[in-house]
Amino acid sequence: MASRWQKELVSVAVLVLLTGIAYGFLWRPGLIPYSDHSDIIAQHIATKTIAYRNWTTSQGLPFWRSDQNSGGPALTHPQTLYTHPFHLLFFFLRPVAAVGGTLWFQFLVMGIGFYVLGGAMGLGFLARLLMAVAGLFNFKCIMMTYAGWLPVIPIVALTPLFIASIFYLLKHPGPGSGLLLTVTGTLCLHSGNLQIFYYALLFLGTYVLLRTIFWLGGEGRLHAVRVTIWLTVGAALAIAMTAYLLLPLAAEASLTSRVEASYDFFLGGNPLSVQHLLTLIYPEALGSPIEGTYAPVELWEHVAYFGVIPLVLAILGVAIGWHRAYVPFLAVGLALSVYLTVDSSFTRILFDYLPGYRLFRGPNRFLFLTAIFGITLAGVGIEFCIRFLSTSKRVGFFAPILPLILISAMTGEGLYYVHRYLHMLPQVTAVPQTRYQEYISSDRSVFRIAPLSRATINYGWAAPMGLELVTGFDAYNLNHYQHYFDLLQYGEVQPPRARVWTDLNTVERWDLLDVLNVKYLVAPEPIFPLPAQYEMVVRFEDEPTFAFYEGMRAHDLYLYRNRQALPRAFWAEKVVIVKDLSEAIDQIKSSNLRETAIVLDRKDGESPLPAGGSVRRVAPAPSVLHASDGHLSLRTQTRDDSFLVISEVWHPGWRARLDGRPIDLHQTNLALMGTWVERGSHVLKLTFRPLFWSWAVKITLIGMTIFFVLVLYQIWRRIQRRGGVDGR
Repeated sequence: MASRWQKELVSVAVLVLLTGIAYGFLWRPGLIPYSDHSDIIAQHIATKTIAYRNWTTSQGLPFWRSDQNSGGPALTHPQTLYTHPFHLLFFFLRPVAAVGGTLWFQFLVMGIGFYVLGGAMGLGFLARLLMAVAGLFNFKCIMMTYAGWLPVIPIVALTPLFIASIFYLLKHPGPGSGLLLTVTGTLCLHSGNLQIFYYALLFLGTYVLLRTIFWLGGEGRLHAVRVTIWLTVGAALAIAMTAYLLLPLAAEASLTSRVEASYDFFLGGNPLSVQHLLTLIYPEALGSPIEGTYAPVELWEHVAYFGVIPLVLAILGVAIGWHRAYVPFLAVGLALSVYLTVDSSFTRILFDYLPGYRLFRGPNRFLFLTAIFGITLAGVGIEFCIRFLSTSKRVGFFAPILPLILISAMTGEGLYYVHRYLHMLPQVTAVPQTRYQEYISSDRSVFRIAPLSRATINYGWAAPMGLELVTGFDAYNLNHYQHYFDLLQYGEVQPPRARVWTDLNTVERWDLLDVLNVKYLVAPEPIFPLPAQYEMVVRFEDEPTFAFYEGMRAHDLYLYRNRQALPRAFWAEKVVIVKDLSEAIDQIKSSNLRETAIVLDRKDGESPLPAGGSVRRVAPAPSVLHASDGHLSLRTQTRDDSFLVISEVWHPGWRARLDGRPIDLHQTNLALMGTWVERGSHVLKLTFRPLFWSWAVKITLIGMTIFFVLVLYQIWRRIQRRGGVDGR
């Protein structure tokens, strides 16, 4: 037993050492991982800044963020990972300083995960170590880091551990394996990209179902029942412990533009072809993004490479170890995961009929599972080599040397690609201080900014700079806001489609821009013609900008001020009540939203709002008492009952209280909110909470309580057993 634990400790020490040698530079102070294609710069620094700012100012976790797209859900957004254990460093360090250490730790978890997976399959020490090193230098993960996929890396790192927990439960069903599944399942469900976990569940769920049917058809009925019970318990507890995220996320899924995803959007624009199989052998067979020789650019999406040595060993593992436990599943999974990346009739059937399949983008992300299956099969292959060599008297001494040679070769290759693709940049360069930020920050009023074109103000800089933009970069944005933006830019709602970027390239309806509380307009060149209420206030020469896929550069920027900017909340002179979104869109097309509020009221019977069409004389705009992420307090004073348009993006999670008593909020002007305020002087407070939040938190607390009770019971049982043994 001591020898076994010594080997485990040595393995972990080796992995920590290798991770330090290969990725230790990520910890360098004052620097941040950077590439011209980095989502960290384009998006995730802003996301983490929201949480860090709220946490360090004792406001707790943010439920809402205001830095882009005029506002949207924060905590329950699938890519924020505010409560993921792997991202705890972001609570203690500024986001630009926490990125490197977070990435380093996840590479280590990847290596340990493969080591544990090898153990669950019954592989020997050296085979498991080879798997761990192959995972540590997995080219797919290096490329993910290059692309700045901060929310995706945790689920890829955790998937080997999750597979290991399933394998262990299938072999040893019981309370221990069920609780282990709870832990790995909970961590996976916390991760920011459910797509890869969803794909893993498709494979593992099918495999478990087939194994259970096989046991039920033979003499393993009791085993099948035990597997089913503890699999159900483990999965139920994992879901319960993440209910505070999953329940609100499921409830608001219909609000996102992803529900309108087309098949072309699902394919990601660049479906894989047969020639991409070449990347199984050489990762840059079709070119490289750092040299501009790979035309589609997104090599991190399309490359299948997980190492030549693991590939050869995987083939050997399938050929020799087919009858070994789990090998058929892994082999079929490897082949099928490659097949599912291509545009085929089978892929179209899954898109049309498999629940949840169409919510994700890019079936080429099955290749992450290809790498996991391949590396695991490589462990089977090297295990066979070790055993074969051990039986030979002539070359038996070579049995432990071969895996060490292969591990050294993989380490050398991995270090080459790490230093080829992962580079660091000074934090002050990656997230710079700008003159336009200083100028705008001197204005202490509450307002938003409209950047013309994507590269004018990098969306990932908005939160660090303390800016609130009407544009943004978000994979799960709100659909009604996208429709509003279509009307703003083109005067028409565009055909239904999923969106990722909300860019402002032209303005057809300036009143719609005004209603978004836009006070400043930033453009890369002079704007002609321009409405009379806008004036150019300053031109900034050679300001730093970040153009996604092009990189850092300097550009002149022009700052315009809206002299007639509408405040964050204002009184409507005219109220028009509509019953559905299509009617709201028609009314917006023919109305000036600076004066008219188009209020959606789906309730049958008499409307709680006054009859539309009347013109009202209203008081000056309410004063803003407090405005922050998910909170808005206003002081209002009117002589008559009046309708207040609130320039916050509508979401059913918003709640309003007038002098402490609840009042109704109504979807207004398609994308915003409004409410009826009684005459007199009042304080109106708005607060955002995720949908079904109280229920979700209760379910999570119940799940956690049951989990810890079961853990304590397991510990007590072990103590009792050892006490019984010692007593004898």
